[in-house]
This record gives sequence, structure tokens and C-alpha cells, in this order.
Amino acid sequence: MSRDPFQQLAYRYLRGLTTDPVTGKESLGSRYNTPKLRRQLLQADIAIRPEEFIAAGLLAGFVGSVFGLIIFLFLLFDSIAGNIETHIAAISFLAIPIFWILGLRVYLAIPASIAARRAQDIDFKLPYALNFIAAMSSANVTPVTVFKGLAKQEVYGEVQKEASRIVRDVDVLGMDLISALHAAIQRSPSLKFQEFLQGIITTTTTGGELKPYFFEKTEELIRENRSDQKRFIDSLSLLAESYVTVVVAAPLFVIIVLSVLMLINTSGGFTLKAEMIAYLIIFIIIPVIQFFYTYVIRTKSPEPPDAPLSSSLGTTFSELGKALRQPRHVGLLTQEQKDQLNRQRTLLATLFLSLIFIVCMFLSWMYDSMLLRPQDYFILLVLSLMGPYAVYEWNTLQHIHRVEQTVGDFLRDLAESTRAGMTLHAAIRKASHGVYGDLTDEIITMAIQISWGVSAIDALKLFAERVRTPLIARSVALITEASLAGGNVADVLKSAADNTKEIQLIARERESAMSIYNSVIYMSFFILMGVLMAIYALFLPAAVEATAEVEGGEVGFLPKEVNVGFFQLIFAGAVLVQGMGGGIVAGVISRGKVMAGMKFSFIMVLIGYLIPQLVFMMVDV
Repeated sequence: MSRDPFQQLAYRYLRGLTTDPVTGKESLGSRYNTPKLRRQLLQADIAIRPEEFIAAGLLAGFVGSVFGLIIFLFLLFDSIAGNIETHIAAISFLAIPIFWILGLRVYLAIPASIAARRAQDIDFKLPYALNFIAAMSSANVTPVTVFKGLAKQEVYGEVQKEASRIVRDVDVLGMDLISALHAAIQRSPSLKFQEFLQGIITTTTTGGELKPYFFEKTEELIRENRSDQKRFIDSLSLLAESYVTVVVAAPLFVIIVLSVLMLINTSGGFTLKAEMIAYLIIFIIIPVIQFFYTYVIRTKSPEPPDAPLSSSLGTTFSELGKALRQPRHVGLLTQEQKDQLNRQRTLLATLFLSLIFIVCMFLSWMYDSMLLRPQDYFILLVLSLMGPYAVYEWNTLQHIHRVEQTVGDFLRDLAESTRAGMTLHAAIRKASHGVYGDLTDEIITMAIQISWGVSAIDALKLFAERVRTPLIARSVALITEASLAGGNVADVLKSAADNTKEIQLIARERESAMSIYNSVIYMSFFILMGVLMAIYALFLPAAVEATAEVEGGEVGFLPKEVNVGFFQLIFAGAVLVQGMGGGIVAGVISRGKVMAGMKFSFIMVLIGYLIPQLVFMMVDV
């Protein structure tokens, strides 16, 4: 990570507030230039000096203080106008230093956050990278060659980056391997990777053999990974149970109580407070809690976070532009290009539908004769933004899931065939006559390519490019690199098959354990909708009828007027918010991906919109 324009601007004008790297003169930012910050910058791979980063942090603090000043001035003018007490405006002056400190501290915490994400990625992928290293070492290659092979495999994420830096230190900076490994230990954010490198140093300096060490460390980390997954599944169970209680049961109880009290309490002040509480709970508190659960589950998950859908807004618009001028005939495109084309067309369809509803919503604001209300068009706009892309991503995830289910069996059969004396070419051709679900067509394609003269290694690489899943990419990288290095093909295939089976077993255990909680989330959504619609259809008409019979104002506990529109808004809003957040949380719980739940969010939001509208039309209130 290099300097961005914000950091360049900050260092240009605020360098005097940081420690001068030449004279060592201390100033305002000197206290933040600590060994801890320097270590975090190194582990986060932020390639700027601590002085520059501290200057950017000071600028972030100044930006925060501007927001604090705006709050203070707003309350001060309100106090002058007599709307609030003077002492409240005076106390609000503290917002300036508070926001300054908050902006500075949040910015200085960025390296630790990035380092933690890098450590999570390394810890998750390290067992599979070690499986690759062990397979490479079986060909009796040198450790430097092993790291060079690992540095070529982008599928290993941050582990590949750490390996490439080790290779850079040896080849470019002229370090010996031991010194390069010591430097890697200092800059790695992962304790497991540090222990692995320290083990290499100890084994090498004591005259031991690295090959047994690699295999033992691989088995050890695979066991630890499985144990971490089991602990995570146990914690998921607790989170799923608390989600139903906190996000579904508790708000439902509060909404029912507030609704009943509003129908029997005649105090106008209480009614106003109850409405504010209902709006606060449904449209702010519940979404915040749902986001909190999603964030906690993704943070605690051993898997690294999902890759962003687009690197920037400009990338998205670039893809939309390509979609408009993409040719119809895609027969000569690669699979990656076809995937990009499908994604571009999905984005284009989403944009087109969204524009339609935006125009309709604008017209509904201008003319009162529109068929739907503005909020109805807003909900349809949300559905149009969610629907096409959610369905596309779900179908992609399902295809990947079906392919990965049988790749372990395919690799195991290849291992048995090569162990029986077949070449890899012949083993692939033999496997093309088998049945491997969605993978069968890809294996037949590999067999055809081999019959045309393509090598087995190149056919496997083309297979990985077509399917494009991390699991298959890791397996193919393991097979191809170890084979090119002269390793035993049968052993490598067996190792890849075992690795794949282990990953699939962990995924199935998670889905099986979490399926009951996903069902509870979906059922709780329908129960919530059913209870609220029952209150609207049965209890509210009775209250309105009783109120209508009262002439001349309120009598007893009956209110003067029942605000039917308010009840429609909070009931429909509660159902929609629960549908949106519940689907996302369910997807993160079962698959560890936000997009895995978007399809169910779309379905529940659609149901949560149609059924309340139908009830509102059928019930005469």
C-alpha cells in the first residue's frame, strides 16, 4: 500500500507537526511515532514512513474537529434563538476536541486493522500453502525454489505475498535464506506463519531435514484449522440463537406493547413519544444490530472477508460501458471473459430497472394521480437493485458448490489411476468416461484438449481458468508445480484429493449445523409478519370502530383518533427490515458470504411487501 493523495496532502502541510527524520526534532506528533506503530505499518504492508502516516492522522483529526465545530455552532445558534438551554451549547464545545481525538485515533488504528485482516488471510490459507510446499519438497528441490514456486501462486493470497518478499530479499537484496526468513518473521502479522518460518530456521541450522518438517507442520495446521472451524461453529450457534431473541422476539414484543398502549392511551405526548420509539427501533436500531451481527460473524470467521464486488465506482461504470458495446457472439471468448460479460449484463439490467422505478418515483411526487405511493416505488427500486444481481451471484455460488462437491472424487480417481501405472494423460481420458456431476463436461473438455496434443498440465491449467474457484485453483497449482519440479504425481494427486475432501467436509459440517438456525430465521420472519398482520386485521378495526362510535371526543381509555397510516408504516417497515437483514445474516451464517443471503433477502422483501399491501387493501379500517 503506497501513499494516497490524502497522505501526500497531509505530509506536505503538516510535516512540521511530526518528528523530523533528519534532525530528530520532536513536535506534536512525536508521541505517536512508537515502535508499535512502526511494527503495525510493516505488518500491514503500508509502504510509507511513520512520519507521513502520523501527519495523515493529524489531518484526519483536524477534519473531525471541523465536524465538532459545526455541531457546536449549530447548538450555539439554537441556544441564541432560545430553543435550548445555554449550558447545553457550552458543553457542546467539547465536541471539537472529542472529534479531533476520535479522527486521529481511528486513523492511527488503520494499520492494526489491515494487519489483522492479513493475519486472518494467512492463517486460513497457510495449511493449504504448506500442503503445496510439502508437495514441492517431495521433489527434493531447495527451499528457495519452494518459495519461488509459492510466490507464483496468487490463489494463496497474503501467503503468496510473504513468499514473494522472501524471494525478493534473496534474489534482489542478496540476503541468505536464513536472514530473509528472519526479516519475514519481523514483518509477518501471522503468529502461525512466524512459527513456521522459525521452524525452518531451526531445522536448517541444526542440520535437520526440511521435508519431514514440512509434512508434519502441514498435518499440524490442518488439525488446528479443523479445531478452529469447530470452535467457530459452536460460537455461530450462540450468535444465531441470540439473533432470533434480540432482533426478532424482542422488537416484536416492544412493537406489540407500543401498539396496544397507543390504542388505549389518550395522551398526545405519549403517542408522539411512542411513535418516535417505534421509528427508532424499526428503522435504526434493528438495522444496526443486524449489521453488527453480520460484522461479528465475518470477523470471527476463519475465512478471510469477501472480496469487494468492484474495486471502485469507476470500475463499475467501466463494466457497464463494456456491456453496452459487447458483441452478441461469445463463442470465442474465454470462460473468464464470459463471466465478465454475464456480470456486465446483470449490472446493466439492474441499472435499467432501477432507472425505471426512479423515474416513476419522481413522477409520483409530481402528480398525485399515480397508482402507487412514493414509498412503494422506493421499495420496488430496492428490489430492482437487489434482484438481478442477487440471482446471478446465487447461481454462481451454487455452480461453484456443485463443481467443488465432486472435484475431490475426480482427483482421488486420478491418483489411483496414476498409482496403477497410468500417465496423467491417460488418467484424465479414463476419468472423462465417469460421472462427476457438473464437473463431467469440464473433464470431457480436458480429454478432448489432450487428444488435440495439449499437455496434461496445460489442460489442467485451462480447466482451472474455466472453472475459476479457489479450491480448484489451489489443487491445480499444487499438481502442476509439483509435477514440473519432478515430484511423484500419484502422491501429489492424493494430497490434493485429501486437501479437497477436508475442505468440503468442513463446509458440509458448517452448513449442516447452521441449517436449523437458518430455518429459525426464515420462520421467525413469517411469524413476525403473521403476528403484525393479525394485529392489523383483527385488533385495529375494532379500535377504529369503537372510536367512531364516540361523539364529542374521547371517552374512557379510547383515543380521539387512530392513526392507521402510522400502523401501516411501522408494521410493513418491521417486516421489510427483518426480511432484508434476516436473509443477509442467514447467508453469512451458512456460507460465510453476504451474497449467499441476498437471494433470500430479495424473496423475503418481496413477500414482505406484497402480503402487507394485500392485507391493507382487504381490511377495511
